[in-house]
Amino acid sequence: MQDHHIKVNRLSEYMTDSYGSPEELSIILNSCIEMLFYLEEGVFDRREIQNVVSVLKDVIILLKQQG
Repeated sequence: MQDHHIKVNRLSEYMTDSYGSPEELSIILNSCIEMLFYLEEGVFDRREIQNVVSVLKDVIILLKQQG
């Protein structure tokens, strides 16, 4: 059980260090989902899409580390 709490604390620290707070990461991920849902040619520029992919990659890496 203590190991689980350590992992949760590390996850929370990472989110705070990287995105300001878990809540902020949640807002960013929600925006990412919306962006990808409505993705059409010419709607978002390349950099915006790269930012979405970067956030999603960070989450994947973090989840793998926690697993």
